[in-house]
Amino acid sequence: MKIAFNSINFQASKYPVKPFYQNSTISFQGDRFERQKQEISMLDDAYKALMARQKKQAENKDTTNAQRIDLARQMSSLISQYVELNEILNNSDVKNFKIDEKNLLNYLIGLQNMGKNKGFNRIVGYDSVKDELTSEFIIKTMAKARTSQKTDVPNAFLFFGPTGCGKTTFAHALAEQTLSFVDTIDLANLSEQETMYAIMDKAKTAHQNYINSGDEKKRTILIINEFDSIANKYSPIVDELVDFMQNCAEEYKCTLFLTSNHPLDIDPRILDSKITPKKFAIPSADYSVAKGIAEQRLEIYGRKISSIDSFINALFSNPDLLYSNANIVAIIDKVEKNTETPTVDDYIAIAREQVAPSISRKKLERFEKEKQVITSAPKIP
Repeated sequence: MKIAFNSINFQASKYPVKPFYQNSTISFQGDRFERQKQEISMLDDAYKALMARQKKQAENKDTTNAQRIDLARQMSSLISQYVELNEILNNSDVKNFKIDEKNLLNYLIGLQNMGKNKGFNRIVGYDSVKDELTSEFIIKTMAKARTSQKTDVPNAFLFFGPTGCGKTTFAHALAEQTLSFVDTIDLANLSEQETMYAIMDKAKTAHQNYINSGDEKKRTILIINEFDSIANKYSPIVDELVDFMQNCAEEYKCTLFLTSNHPLDIDPRILDSKITPKKFAIPSADYSVAKGIAEQRLEIYGRKISSIDSFINALFSNPDLLYSNANIVAIIDKVEKNTETPTVDDYIAIAREQVAPSISRKKLERFEKEKQVITSAPKIP
């Protein structure tokens, strides 16, 4: 039998981004799913309400064209999420159906009601990385992990790239986007052995939190920055780390988000796809991302600079020295703290005189080589 769920119609002329899915049909296998056909309502109703809300926002006469395009993308993403969540629900056993539907419903609503400064809403650019993570990890893995169905949750992810390019911000944003518990380990004042104790302690807490969450089955994301400092071949705890990370997702309901400026220093056993299946290269900001970061930061101070392109052009004037994401934020913060009514010239002056660009051509070349090695590395038998 088949059950059709009709999405709210898109008018391509009004919403330039057309979703891949319209009037899609969800298939249920056999008569034993008759109850699903009769009972599936919460997820469908919530989806329609969210679509109606976003459609109303897009049609508001005060909404700019840029905002309409952004809302259209959100609507397209919502449609995609809805389809994938329904596909997960399609495989639910009858006896677990109501709990599974409730958990997926809460997940859908949680994603759509993410605050402006939470999750991927606070990440400018890097759309290809966000799109891949949304489909493959946030929905198909982490949402499914909240149901009664068997799910292979990764033990670890790696985010690598030059200093200041937003690896830690990305890790935190993704952790928030999964609607998980989020924890961090600061390596600054810990020895290797103390770090291992801290990891195990937080892993045990993650397992207990999972148990306490009951039917919600809420997992933990544990963020560890500068991971290469404790996971290189000279580290006295690297063997313990490898043993722990081989099964931490299943045993402790905990996935590690690791960041590194020097990923090739990490023990190859940890980089194996069985432990760390995804490695995401986070490059320095290109022109559009740099502009988005500047606009986002200026908005915090209640400012909008009409000639912001002049500031961004100045940042890219020397191809051998690039400003990182963190550099751009630092420039704006310095100006705002010291100038009452700044102009674009003030931002340019601070960039040239007080904030040195942190990414040299040498660092950029090293990053490109690391990316090539890591993304093409074969599995370790």
